[in-house]
Amino acid sequence: MAYKASKQRVHNRGVPPDHFLDELVAWGAIASDDIFYPNSAKDVYSNVFSTLGPWQGLSHRRAVMLEVMRVLAGFESSWHWNEGRDTTNPTSVTPTTIEAGAWQVSANSMGFGPELKALVLAKAGAVDGNTFQRAMKANHQLAMEYIARLLRRTVNHNGPVKRHEIDRWLSKDAVAEFQSLLNPIGDSPSKANMPVTLILTRNPLNAFMHGQQSGRWGQLIAVKGPKITSVRVLSAGATEVGMIDIPTGTLKFSTDGAQITELKKYTSMERFKSNDGQGWYVQLHPRATPYRITYEAGNSAVKTLRAGHDGRCFRVHGGKPGPEQGILIHEAPHVGWLIGCISPRPLGNLRTEFHNVPGNPSYTAMDELFRLVGPSAADLFVLDW
Repeated sequence: MAYKASKQRVHNRGVPPDHFLDELVAWGAIASDDIFYPNSAKDVYSNVFSTLGPWQGLSHRRAVMLEVMRVLAGFESSWHWNEGRDTTNPTSVTPTTIEAGAWQVSANSMGFGPELKALVLAKAGAVDGNTFQRAMKANHQLAMEYIARLLRRTVNHNGPVKRHEIDRWLSKDAVAEFQSLLNPIGDSPSKANMPVTLILTRNPLNAFMHGQQSGRWGQLIAVKGPKITSVRVLSAGATEVGMIDIPTGTLKFSTDGAQITELKKYTSMERFKSNDGQGWYVQLHPRATPYRITYEAGNSAVKTLRAGHDGRCFRVHGGKPGPEQGILIHEAPHVGWLIGCISPRPLGNLRTEFHNVPGNPSYTAMDELFRLVGPSAADLFVLDW
């Protein structure tokens, strides 16, 4: 890539090398949207608002984060991924306090938020200090996501941010350059901003038992394109551009614009029969018009999944009065965590129970859905019982 504004000098550290900027931009293009969502905390965005604000939407906030990371890495390590202990810091004497990586983070920073520890556990396999240091040097994707999420929690772990030492080196021109690199002209704004739609199909019936609890498998499909006005299931073998195969046939879309693109298919899990086998758990009823879903953080019910869970989910709107109006889409290690709600996992994974830890397959599928759908409301079509 050709860099100009983002090659500006940072203090007495010089300029960032192209290979560092390449990795930074590549990560910025795929990083989960929730990293950049507005919140009410005093975090990196409030800390640099007077220098880089006001914010102009999620794409701008994403580029601002990259600019902070660019300058901060210069201060902390001169953009060296393998930077080790800060020998001038008298507290850097134990595995949990020794700094590591381009942003000089230490393992004790995981105490600022449960999602930080969960991220390291999922990506590095352990959370001890030595493993943390190795991972922050070797796994650049992890290092970038970690510092971004840490800065959303607090600026207190990184002195140059806390003391506003980076501010005079931050550049609005670099932010604009990052934004253009993340949204190149070849990816037209209309294409980039097209909505994601979810489609749930449950047929053919595939029921299972988890102990005394009854469940059913289905498919949850994420597609992207213009607004979908209807979805029909055609017989198997129908072929047409833009169609998507499902177990019972092929999906045919009516839209107000161009072709639909399949993003991802997941196996869905829902509660099915009551434990006595005489009744049924509530499920979203199929209908021709879509439901609406919205992103929700800190949901009190979802937070009970395990200690430290952030409670992220999608809330479904438009259900029939009563229990349907409480239906969510969220992580579920087994069907006992669902009472009307819907949970995704990787397509074809029919294990009835996962370990209830961060990084389990259901957690990973939901994390991907949060990134795909983003913070905007989306449509959900339910095709069948």
